[in-house]
Amino acid sequence: MTRTFLTPLILAALGAAVHAQDWAQKMFETRSRDFGTIARGSKAVFAFERTNLCLEDVHIASLRSTCGCTTPRIEKQTLKTYGKGAIIAHINSDRFLGHQTATLTVTLDKPLHARVPLNVRGHRRKPPSARTGPFDCF
Repeated sequence: MTRTFLTPLILAALGAAVHAQDWAQKMFETRSRDFGTIARGSKAVFAFERTNLCLEDVHIASLRSTCGCTTPRIEKQTLKTYGKGAIIAHINSDRFLGHQTATLTVTLDKPLHARVPLNVRGHRRKPPSARTGPFDCF
């Protein structure tokens, strides 16, 4: 008897949690960026554009990266209705080599609590070495 009562209640709660995340994900035009292969020391920056589609203000409580290979920055922490902003992802190509993957976690606290993962990946390589000195073609 208790099980029959609790099952629909639990399913309804899970559905509400999924819906709560859905509105936050819809704010972002894209949620992943593959930089491909970039040379060490080159500038690699991407803006995850977002638009507040809610009738209430949207506020970012925190932003973190899973890897030191990417530094995230919030552009406009609070957005009014239909306001635009971005999460800026800066690849630290001067400090890391090889394949890197990072997840930027955007935590929102208004109007509802939600988390949106933004994925960044790329392969950093050493820049081609330049030959200096005399060059003989024959």
